Amino acid sequence: MLTDSCLDTLEEAWCDSGGNNKRRVKKLFGEDIRFTPAEMNDFNLPDVSFLTDLSTGIEAVHSFSMKYDGGNSFSSSTKEDKKPVSKRSFGRPWLVKELQKCCGSQTPAGLSVEEFCETVMTLLKSGRSNDELQNEMFELLGFDRFELIQLLLQHRNDIVFNNSVAEEKKLIAAQGTT
Repeated sequence: MLTDSCLDTLEEAWCDSGGNNKRRVKKLFGEDIRFTPAEMNDFNLPDVSFLTDLSTGIEAVHSFSMKYDGGNSFSSSTKEDKKPVSKRSFGRPWLVKELQKCCGSQTPAGLSVEEFCETVMTLLKSGRSNDELQNEMFELLGFDRFELIQLLLQHRNDIVFNNSVAEEKKLIAAQGTT
């Protein structure tokens, strides 16, 4: 229960003294707005015939997953438009081409593209984790090269492996000519 002084305070807050002994309630915001509820016949209900009732045993409901698949499922191009990328395509030539695309002739470190490629390759060959490597790559390449860094880390093993194979082939070819 509220005390008498509390009730008096509330009455003062909600009522105006109109100059006479009668008190009138303060006008509330929006009090003058007229509202007439519409008849149900006045509404045009939207067409929902194309919606599917998911409460029934539809296969899509049972196979639905929120598992992240790398963002490939909502691509604007179809799967037929995409060329499959073989693991052999990731190597030193690919890395040089990508660095030239993103940096041009002037690399962030002021090195030639070949020297910069060697620096990146050394980082990829290191025994550091991808998280540690990611920080160094951002420092080396810059935050605006996020997609390239993502590709480098995603295909790190392929790049290192294909580079090693290419170096071995060069070494074998050099030994064969001597």
